[in-house]
Amino acid sequence: QHLTFVFQSKDVTFRGHSDSVDQLCWHPKHADQLVTASGDKTIRLWDARSNKSIATVNTKGIIIQHVIFSGYTVQCLAKTSCDE
Repeated sequence: QHLTFVFQSKDVTFRGHSDSVDQLCWHPKHADQLVTASGDKTIRLWDARSNKSIATVNTKGIIIQHVIFSGYTVQCLAKTSCDE
């Protein structure tokens, strides 16, 4: 799976998640950083200048419903399910 969008007037593709990208949030003060949450149950922090993941968090099966930046940290709203 990959994510493609326009950044600074050019198409950019980010590769790393192995399932759908369900959430995306740009850093409010650092326009070159974004965070994604995926159906592969990982959260990735990206550097848009290099198109590379700079950090990955395995949520150990927890479904992430929402990601946001809070200052310099990433905050997540998680949903747990007994069905999985």
